[in-house]
Amino acid sequence: MTPFRISGVIEGFYGTPWNPEQRLRLIELLGKWGLNTFMVGPKDDPWHRMNWKAPFGADLMAHVDDLVEHGRRNNVAIAVAMSPGLTIRYSNPEDIQALVAKAHDLMAHGVSHIALLVDDIPDTLQHPQDQSQFESIAQAHVHLVNEFAKSLLGKVEVTVCPLVYHGLGTEQYVHDLGQGISPDINFMWTGRQICSRYLHSSDAKVLKKISNHRPLFWDNYPVNDVAMTYELHIGPIQGRDADLGDFAEGLLSNPMSAFESSLIPLRTIALYLNDPGTYDPDTAWAQAVTESFSDLESRRAFSEFGRTVLDSCLTGDAAPDVQRTLNSAAFAWRSGDVSKAINDLSELAQSIKMNSELLLSESFELRQLQSEISPWVTKYQLGGNVINTMAQSLTHYSSSDSQLLGQIVSVLRDSYNELHNNRYRVFGDGLEMLLTELIAEFTWSFDHAHSK
Repeated sequence: MTPFRISGVIEGFYGTPWNPEQRLRLIELLGKWGLNTFMVGPKDDPWHRMNWKAPFGADLMAHVDDLVEHGRRNNVAIAVAMSPGLTIRYSNPEDIQALVAKAHDLMAHGVSHIALLVDDIPDTLQHPQDQSQFESIAQAHVHLVNEFAKSLLGKVEVTVCPLVYHGLGTEQYVHDLGQGISPDINFMWTGRQICSRYLHSSDAKVLKKISNHRPLFWDNYPVNDVAMTYELHIGPIQGRDADLGDFAEGLLSNPMSAFESSLIPLRTIALYLNDPGTYDPDTAWAQAVTESFSDLESRRAFSEFGRTVLDSCLTGDAAPDVQRTLNSAAFAWRSGDVSKAINDLSELAQSIKMNSELLLSESFELRQLQSEISPWVTKYQLGGNVINTMAQSLTHYSSSDSQLLGQIVSVLRDSYNELHNNRYRVFGDGLEMLLTELIAEFTWSFDHAHSK
């Protein structure tokens, strides 16, 4: 049983929201995985943020009914988040009442957890009437949250995501808001950074001391929106303290808009949340991949590909297996064993070629996942071609033929440009860096041969 009182997923990313079928499937998985909360709050769905003041439409409420019923069957609480901060007038009772009315509408449809988000908005008061009534935006937010929550507390779970939602936890806004609102309201927090490499129990203690609230962690992994669009966050969760659940109210993971791709890292998060004391990232990832595939060849190809796209806020080791081979090959050719380097690179290139062909073929087991990851698989395939080109170039590593060396430099530069111009993040920076070094080595040989 998870030590986190609230555990699950928040659909809180920028980009295309999940569709109803995906949400229902996730609820089933959360129940199966022993997690208890699904919060719906996709940033770019108009009802959530842009049209926050308008009453909920009939189609949306019918969907909420489905979510609530599915949640009931799977022991998963349904939470709905509203985000009015871009345009709300904090001093206007009608604006606040519009939010309260929508909250009561959600309650009438069985929603048991309601969140008010004031994140990702200007950090100063925008309306003249607010500027005249409140001394700070923190004071305005205290007023908003308390007025919003007073008819909800004791009936549903209430959560706020503050304007300042990451940092040391000692920020003045955090103090003022936390101390000013009811301690029964959950206080969302992403950690030291928006996307935090580590979540420490010591930081949770600081937040509790300053704000009078234990954090409900909004964990921004595996989300890959905004500046992270070209990363595929498919690796395991890591860097979360084993005793974090003792000092936090809960943890909700913010996934990618790519639903199928999110399920593998989400499974590792579920394994962490259920037993953080014994959690091991590599073991969890292997379990998640194994559970996802019944076809052994699809599983193997995906596993090898997946370990080349580990680039994220959690780790700088984007492609550990490939990087070891590249490092070994570079040492070999520079130490005089060029044949070993050629063999190692050729074998790696052939493995990538075979994996890519399967990952892009009709025989790959998970076709929706295939559609989501195809841009990264294409870059992976390109990388394999580049590695093969590097191996072929090394057959002439000791050549003194300036014309041949010039041709090799030209081919390698073209390979670099093609690889570099594809923005999807595969292999991290390691392959490009080694290719740049190889170009420099051949360029030196060309210059030396040409000067004779």
